[in-house]
Amino acid sequence: MSASFACMIHCISAPIIISLGFFFNFYTHNHAFDFVFFLLALVAVWLTNKSTQSVLIKVTLWITVCVFGTSLFLHDYFYWMQFISLFSSAVLVLVHYINWRYQFK
Repeated sequence: MSASFACMIHCISAPIIISLGFFFNFYTHNHAFDFVFFLLALVAVWLTNKSTQSVLIKVTLWITVCVFGTSLFLHDYFYWMQFISLFSSAVLVLVHYINWRYQFK
């Protein structure tokens, strides 16, 4: 399993699991949880950058993961940062998918 595929699964499943917690009222916000997600995103981007040859994919992944981390840690101060973190998470999924397809070309 490639790092891109693993990151896609993580980035898709994590928001669903968190949303289920909100829906069933068993999730309380924990910043340690945010930190773990950000660390996982950093590791996935780092592993993907080691294996891909595309400079555009590398730069896009690093910029997006930086935006994701910044928005993740600022959403307590600015409500709209939640939307930025969701959008950047979706971009991470998309870029990992593009990289995954690029590898098999």
